[in-house]
Amino acid sequence: MRLSARILENVANINNWDIVDEAILHDGEANSFYIQIINRSKEDIRYLTQATTYSIKVCFPSIDDAQEIEITANQPFADDKSIWKVSLTSSQIPKSGAFIVKFTEDGIERKFLVEQSLIVELLDVGGC
Repeated sequence: MRLSARILENVANINNWDIVDEAILHDGEANSFYIQIINRSKEDIRYLTQATTYSIKVCFPSIDDAQEIEITANQPFADDKSIWKVSLTSSQIPKSGAFIVKFTEDGIERKFLVEQSLIVELLDVGGC
């Protein structure tokens, strides 16, 4: 099994959403986006865990360890264990690019990288 995640947008329920390449986050605002856990070994079907206890944390890495952000994701729909919502406060500003998903099932943690999946639009980009 090869777990990964894809970004969802316009999420209305467990079967009504759009798959997008990147989540767009805005500096200075509270941001949220949805991910869907998928099994890449089986044609990217949604992965529905059979574990008794499970959780997802999303880590936004940074060169500066003090600026690394880790968020516990929430399940917005009890009927679909594959869809998770990641919510950031206005002071939590990750870097554009990739993030790491830490998926724990019955005490066993799996980590995987979701590449080139975030665009963070900054208000202060420097310059003249």
